[in-house]
Amino acid sequence: MTIVLEKSVKPSRLRAEYLSSLAEPQEYFVELMVQQGITVTCDDTTYAVIHNDNLVELYCTELSTERGVKLLHQLFDDRLISTVLCKSYDSQLLNAALSRDAKVSTVAYLFRRTVAVPRPALDAGMLFRAAVITDVEAIMAFNDGFFESVDELSGYLNRDGLFVLEWHEEIVACGTGTAVVPGERDIDVGVLVSVKHRNHGLGHVVVHAVKEHYLARGFRPICGCAVRNLASKRVLEKAGFISEHRLLSIQYESVLS
Repeated sequence: MTIVLEKSVKPSRLRAEYLSSLAEPQEYFVELMVQQGITVTCDDTTYAVIHNDNLVELYCTELSTERGVKLLHQLFDDRLISTVLCKSYDSQLLNAALSRDAKVSTVAYLFRRTVAVPRPALDAGMLFRAAVITDVEAIMAFNDGFFESVDELSGYLNRDGLFVLEWHEEIVACGTGTAVVPGERDIDVGVLVSVKHRNHGLGHVVVHAVKEHYLARGFRPICGCAVRNLASKRVLEKAGFISEHRLLSIQYESVLS
């Protein structure tokens, strides 16, 4: 099998088919890796995306699924990958990834369903609103790495996907929303609470408000959180997000030994 590595070139037709084939929307964390990764193509039927040494996406046309298995094995044998990051609902990648001995672990919870829950009560002096340009400095003052840069934060603002929670006129938390795939209606939701105001239920207030904001406008809010971040998991569940899927790390035994 001949493979061609092409930096940042994605086969648009095949990728559109891939996204449509998924039982649930793409995970934003994975999408960022896809956009930064290297694409591997095998003619016009099969492609994969590698981020560092992680295989994060693999797709073949319906009549060429066996090529995907062969491609995965070749990528591993050529030491281009050591691990597969696979959404539990990505059946084609999961099938290929488990075609050889591997250690499987959960990396993150993926929330793809929401239910109606009571709106949290706002304390006196609280105001949830869309952010404005003058809020950027205040948010960056309590940023703990959630935003990589001011430019990233400003990007949310420019896409109308940045919200703040004021408490007695002080910005104590913010929420984000961004389309996972441009033009689609699946919106990844995030929240950041100032360290000194954590453990007061503010994350719940923001997540619930952002969720309801997008639902009311016909969008589908989704999100994910690291498996060890139990505090975030509790906040998301309390706000009405349901996790029935996982992001899996599939690491090959020959690499581990």
